[in-house]
Amino acid sequence: RYFLNSLGLGFTGAIAKEARISTRKGDFIYLDALRQVGKTYSATPMLLALNTEHGTTLISEPIYALTIGNGKIEGGKFKIAPDATLNDGFLNLSALTAFPKWQLPLWVWRYLRGRHIRSKKVHYHKISSATISLTEQLDLHLDGEVFENISGEILVECLPNALYVVAD
Repeated sequence: RYFLNSLGLGFTGAIAKEARISTRKGDFIYLDALRQVGKTYSATPMLLALNTEHGTTLISEPIYALTIGNGKIEGGKFKIAPDATLNDGFLNLSALTAFPKWQLPLWVWRYLRGRHIRSKKVHYHKISSATISLTEQLDLHLDGEVFENISGEILVECLPNALYVVAD
């Protein structure tokens, strides 16, 4: 499968799944989905093997929300990768680790502003590829298209110059 802008696994995948069945309109779709998912969602153990611009990095801990972006913004408002560039040959990975549930509104605010990448609770890397190992089933979205009950290994790679765009 391919994506152009963003991949979301865990919390954002669950929100995309919930939004798909929402009867709300406009921004209320995602606000309602965020409220519903936020009530019960918790971090999930993941093993991330990353090929970064600085070498190989391994991360093994519970992750609440994993986003990989080629673009800066997901869902029209969330600055998941504020320094992303579409044509730099890298994807930007953001992995938010476990946090107390009462902090969810703070994290939503940080993601809206692109300030999450400054936190010690977030692993943020420019990557050429990532292997994500899951022991539990999670929902995933690729540019908003939902894939349910994903488990096992997921390989994500940046494919530079794979898309040609003609502009007027």
